[in-house]
Amino acid sequence: MLSTLANFFKFTRRRTYPSTILVLGNPIESRFTYILHIIPEIGKVEMLRTNMRIKSALYCAGRTKEISREHLGSVALHKRDGNHPRYFLDEVSSWAIRDLKEHMPSASEEEITQLTDQAFRPIVRHFLEQKKGCDIPKNAAQGYSIYQIQVNRPKPGRILPLKKLLKLAD
Repeated sequence: MLSTLANFFKFTRRRTYPSTILVLGNPIESRFTYILHIIPEIGKVEMLRTNMRIKSALYCAGRTKEISREHLGSVALHKRDGNHPRYFLDEVSSWAIRDLKEHMPSASEEEITQLTDQAFRPIVRHFLEQKKGCDIPKNAAQGYSIYQIQVNRPKPGRILPLKKLLKLAD
């Protein structure tokens, strides 16, 4: 706390760590919002679930600040058909990790963040095109909006403190 006060008086800026996250949630129901974050420093996947509404789901949680938000589309998912949001995000993350592993050894942290940002869009569009052809009864499907959000983190690693979020455990 004393260091925070000292930094305030020195007018020094703390270093921030940019990152890109994918948020999947139902804009009408406030049940759960699912968050996918590929940690740029180590290339590992962080998947979380929170009960925050998608509109407020990011962010000013802790010192993680939202910079921009882009709506990538909407998808209808139904748990009974194996289309749980977690499985959708698992597929997206595995494709994104495959793409990133090709570039990770030679890329800087900043380049990895940009690559993650660029990787999510085409992968999500590909999966949205795949899902368009699937016939899911309208009364059985739940619609989810997909957002790509740029954030600045106060430190490298996880996107949010664990005490604020629940891990996916369905």
